[in-house]
Amino acid sequence: MGALAAVTHRMVRVSNHRDINALSVCEWLVERAAAAGRRPITLVLDNARDQRCALVQEAAESRGIELRFLPSSSPNLNLIDRVGTFVQKESLARYSLTNDEAFTAAIDGCLDRWHSEYQARMDTL
Repeated sequence: MGALAAVTHRMVRVSNHRDINALSVCEWLVERAAAAGRRPITLVLDNARDQRCALVQEAAESRGIELRFLPSSSPNLNLIDRVGTFVQKESLARYSLTNDEAFTAAIDGCLDRWHSEYQARMDTL
């Protein structure tokens, strides 16, 4: 699960080997709020059920996080999906990944080079 800062283009992400669900989104919101301190947070999300549910909306509201949702069927507005497509082409299609650790390492390696090796290509997203 990840987010892309609109102004700085910094990537904030969390890796795990379990499904993303409402509880994991809430945990991520808690981490974002702690990292931001007193700065306001606005997150633009797609329309996934695990992001629109009451549990997530209550967790965001209690931490002063504003949630905005993209219109349905708006892939051109969803930057994180474009990042995902880039990562898939750049890191996953090139290797035979035999276990969860290799899969995660390939993704993390690509994202770790986000602001160095891939910066010019990322700016075009």
